[in-house]
Amino acid sequence: MQETPWRDLSTQPMIRASDATLRCRGSVPWNWAAMNDGRHGFLPMAAMAVTCLLWGTMVPFTAELFATMNPLFFSALRYPLGVGAMCLLVLLVERRLFHPAPVPVLKVLALGGFGMAGWGTLYVIGVYLTDAITASAVLATGPVVAALVGRVLTGEKLQPRVMVGIALAVAGGITVALGRDGGAGGFKGGEIVLVIALACWAWYSTQAQRWLAPLGLSQVRLTLWTLSSALLWVEAIYFAAWGLGLAPPPAGPTGAVEWAMMIWIGFGATGLAIWFWNYGASRLGTTIATVNINLVPVIAVATAMALGRM
Repeated sequence: MQETPWRDLSTQPMIRASDATLRCRGSVPWNWAAMNDGRHGFLPMAAMAVTCLLWGTMVPFTAELFATMNPLFFSALRYPLGVGAMCLLVLLVERRLFHPAPVPVLKVLALGGFGMAGWGTLYVIGVYLTDAITASAVLATGPVVAALVGRVLTGEKLQPRVMVGIALAVAGGITVALGRDGGAGGFKGGEIVLVIALACWAWYSTQAQRWLAPLGLSQVRLTLWTLSSALLWVEAIYFAAWGLGLAPPPAGPTGAVEWAMMIWIGFGATGLAIWFWNYGASRLGTTIATVNINLVPVIAVATAMALGRM
């Protein structure tokens, strides 16, 4: 059998990365390209772990704040905090706030409106209509929703082992969320709203990478653009509802603890978490990324227990 020349093998990405690591004489033996690469990279998995923590605490914190805040005004308050966090991050990472390339306005408006604002508004309404534990159980079905949306948008076919992983992740999340003291209190209507919210988020996660990432945008700037678009939508939704008498006048958190929760949700779960999510989804794919954050119900239940709500 004729041997394959080394120059042909060296064109393979993994071998090139290994060569580069071996040639770095005296350097720290970390292969950052491999750590950042595809579905087996460490950095995308780490991003999903941070996202999981931030979103897991957001569910019970949101339910706690609804005792004194209207859900629509809650969204109108948390998105400016998230945009502020991303502006600071863009300045830190890219050293400039504005991007010289033209903005695809219609696509950004669609991603921010139907995708992110649709998710954010329906999420808070769903949590408001149900409870933190039931909401956590419904959100555990995220991988199934993401797989269905991915199938419709891209024709993505999942390998059998991935489908088994999705089934186990969903079953585990629902079991954890509903397995304490008889579980949730029955169907309340918010469950359907949350499923629609999940579909909006899966659509956003897929289309943002298909529409904006090819323009050469970093995930930091991609997040800032779409989050800013969502901010315009949620503000319009709240003030329209207020003007029509469907929402009360603005009333924010009432105490220091509530403000701390609000800032955590705004800067962390709305700003940084979406950036981490976009980064992870761009490398893992939406469905696999969703599977990797299915510890959200576990963190939500643990946070609810710490708050004395279980």
